[in-house]
Amino acid sequence: MSKTSIRKEMSRVRRGMSPDEVVGKSRMIADRLFALDVFQESGDILTYLSLPQEVQTDGIVERALVLGKNVYVPLVDRSEKRLLVTRLKGLDIGFVEGDYGVRVPAEKHWDIVPSSMVDLVVCPGLAFDKRGGRLGFGGGYFDRLFRELPGRAFRLGLAFQFQILERVPMEEGDEFVQKIITEEVTIHC
Repeated sequence: MSKTSIRKEMSRVRRGMSPDEVVGKSRMIADRLFALDVFQESGDILTYLSLPQEVQTDGIVERALVLGKNVYVPLVDRSEKRLLVTRLKGLDIGFVEGDYGVRVPAEKHWDIVPSSMVDLVVCPGLAFDKRGGRLGFGGGYFDRLFRELPGRAFRLGLAFQFQILERVPMEEGDEFVQKIITEEVTIHC
């Protein structure tokens, strides 16, 4: 399958999930994440702020903050075609709709830091494979961020089980993740 056809199919299936199904499966995924050594040992975690049909991350953010971890979220910089990293002090601040409909902190709450601060990236994707291949929305933003990260930074994808495919088409410049968590399994790539 082509990247385009996979994106269309995964988007279609995700839209068919009920809100209760998304929340329930997201909780199972979060529990798997919290049990991982890499999560427990990381002090500086970058995670996405989820769209309604993605694995939900608000609970992950809240738990990480309670555990004393520094939490960061990405901001799209379209002019530079890259992701900036801003510290997130909590979910009780003002948010706005950013690029691609993604919720981001209002600019007055930005605390931009170098990507080298991050030791764990929790990323979304439309599809993954067991090698760690990741298919996003096509902008290449997370791929470029992964190349900026220090070698110690761990890359972890969150997905629903149906998003795990036999093979995701990968091209030059596409980056792999090291682990994928679904509601059913943790895949070590």
